[in-house]
Amino acid sequence: MLDNKIRAGYRRDTIFNLSIPKKAPVIASSLLLPRSLWQDKKVYDMKAKELAELFRENFKKYNGLSQKTVKAGPK
Repeated sequence: MLDNKIRAGYRRDTIFNLSIPKKAPVIASSLLLPRSLWQDKKVYDMKAKELAELFRENFKKYNGLSQKTVKAGPK
């Protein structure tokens, strides 16, 4: 059984506003940084920003979302 605690620390994804573990049991570190898997980093950045915008637009459909929830989403 895996220990559910990540002790390696986290890095912040500035686009999606997520804390990403630096290391995780049985997961290749490269998979924790999707940008590193893209040959063209500029294209990754563009697509990530487009996806973040889709999330922000989708949030607008839900009138009852708290500001805390909205602020926790992509930047």
